[in-house]
Parts: sequence; structure tokens; C-alpha cells
Amino acid sequence: RDAQESRGLGDVYKRQSKYVMESLAYIAGHYNDPDIGVGSIAANAGISEGYLCHIFKKETNYTLMEYLSQYRMHVAMQLLRDCRVKIYEVAEQVGYRDIAYFSSMFRKIVGVTPSEYQDRCK
Repeated sequence: RDAQESRGLGDVYKRQSKYVMESLAYIAGHYNDPDIGVGSIAANAGISEGYLCHIFKKETNYTLMEYLSQYRMHVAMQLLRDCRVKIYEVAEQVGYRDIAYFSSMFRKIVGVTPSEYQDRCK
């Protein structure tokens, strides 16, 4: 039904190395931090940024930042199903400081704007 669900984030959890699994868990726990990035994810895993980027892409078919954006939009879609929540609040809750950037990323990944998505849920 949703573009996100059809792309299948769940597929990334199949047969992953320890470092990739740690990175997925770190993203799940810190996606709402606007300052999260490759550096903090790699530091948490205890490996270099370059090596983590390489194995993450090889094992998941996503770059770290693509996966982070996909994860954030997945959460945003869940939050937007509540018609009472404001789009700027959702943007902040999923780690975006800039609502315009959040809206453009949402449209790029989901295929509709956050307000269009929210209107569909009414």
C-alpha cells in the first residue's frame, strides 16, 4: 500500500554482520537525533566510517544515510496517520530541524507530500 512498505525495509535484517546489526539498532534508537550521521553510527560500532559504509551497502543495498532517511519516513508515516498531529511536530520527532527539507525528503521517498499523506488517512 505505501511506497515505503513496498520497498521492504524488513529485508535489511536478513543475514547481517555484527556491525550492520549494531548500526541498525543504533539507528532505531537514535533516528530522532538531528545530528546522527555516519560518524556517530561508526563510532558506536567501533569501526571506521569507510568500512562501515562499505559493509552496510554490501549487506543491505542501502547507504547508511539512505537507510536512515527511509527509517525516518517509515516512522513519520505512522505518526501522520493521526490527523491531530502537526507536520512540523512529526518532522521534529523524526530528527529534522527544517520542515521544508523534511517535506521534500518525504515526497521523494513516499511519493506524496506529508499533508497529502495525512489527508489520505482521514
